[in-house]
Amino acid sequence: MKGDKVIVRTFGNKPVVCRVWESDSEIVAVCSPQNFDTLVKGEEGLWPVGFPRKDVYLYNPTVDLKSKTVWSKLTNLMCKF
Repeated sequence: MKGDKVIVRTFGNKPVVCRVWESDSEIVAVCSPQNFDTLVKGEEGLWPVGFPRKDVYLYNPTVDLKSKTVWSKLTNLMCKF
């Protein structure tokens, strides 16, 4: 799962594409794709942010992230644990 692209439901129901740093049964720690690459190299970067698993979805490049129905077209990570 580390490194996988996901879509996170952020404040205001806005979808943001992130990369998974680590996860457990309740929380998924994510960061931006650029920050992920920085951290993997061992360089100093921003700490990943934890989101409840219910707010993290599998990345699907075919879904229009600007669509009002974006959440109904994505698979929640709660289904994957």
